[in-house]
Amino acid sequence: MPSSSNPLNLVSAALLIFCGFLTAPLGIIGTFSDTGEIRWVFILMAGAGLLLLRGGVQAILDWRRATREEEAHQAALYAGVGAVPPAGEAPGDPGAKVLAHWTYAPEEWREYTGREYRFRKREAFWLGMGVTALGTVFLMMARPVSLPFALALAALIGAIFGGGKLLIAKNAREANAATGSGEVIISPWAVLLNGRYHVLQDGRFHFGGVRYVPDETPPLLEFTVLWNTRKGTTNDQVRVPVPRGREEEARALAASFPGELERALKAHDVRREEGAAASHRAGSPA
Repeated sequence: MPSSSNPLNLVSAALLIFCGFLTAPLGIIGTFSDTGEIRWVFILMAGAGLLLLRGGVQAILDWRRATREEEAHQAALYAGVGAVPPAGEAPGDPGAKVLAHWTYAPEEWREYTGREYRFRKREAFWLGMGVTALGTVFLMMARPVSLPFALALAALIGAIFGGGKLLIAKNAREANAATGSGEVIISPWAVLLNGRYHVLQDGRFHFGGVRYVPDETPPLLEFTVLWNTRKGTTNDQVRVPVPRGREEEARALAASFPGELERALKAHDVRREEGAAASHRAGSPA
């Protein structure tokens, strides 16, 4: 699920740093030891390696900042649940307004856990098949390779993508099943689904819409989250079960959520500007 504090981001950062450590020294050594025509190649290698190192370090810093922010927001949400009225807002965090706090009977939670896993398993299967089909076509168009080779390579990549998504689904099912019952807290910034943080809006991920799905058992609130990749915008869904008797509340929340998010974003911008102005005044000479 989308999260700026996903540990996989650390893996990506480590790969960047590793590649940088391989590339930058070779480029620097080659730059100063080769005076021939290929010296410019070593200069480019050194520059690319340094950029990789910088990108990896920056990714780690971004991950640490996102982790701290998500942990603080999660703590604020739990504090908001205990506030009176329940829709309490933590000081300094406009996005920590509790819009909904739902708990589930054990049978409701088991039903949701099973259906969600089946949904994610189908999603993983079609993701793998789609990557395989598109990858095969792309490889055959980009390079003069045989169909069996293109299909085998694309299938391997598809298995990695689909298998990774299936592994995430299995881990989520095991975590949900272990609790016996469930709890959900919804805020403008995120959904806490049985203690797991699912971002809806932050510096990297953006809210893309929400809809009430009455045909599922139990009914669902389906939030769409968008983020940019090198190949364009992609998305994922956060599917929140609606407890029995809370259907009208869920419908109303689906209708009001965009407005709640807009107000939270405006309040966040105002507080950030006020903080910047206060810092400027504090740093100005008397």
